[in-house]
Amino acid sequence: MRRKGTAGYASGSVMEQITDRVHDVLAERGGDLAAAEAALIKMAIRDVMALSFIRVATGRVTS
Repeated sequence: MRRKGTAGYASGSVMEQITDRVHDVLAERGGDLAAAEAALIKMAIRDVMALSFIRVATGRVTS
């Protein structure tokens, strides 16, 4: 259930990426909020690391 104009998690703003991920996980869990929340918590560290890598790779690192 992605927004039109965003191709996966590699483009768009960070908020769009997060919103898309939440919608996807919620849909995968059949609308079960508790199951989606648990899955998102398990993915959080991996997702933050990916965002950090993208920031470093694109030179968008700020101190």
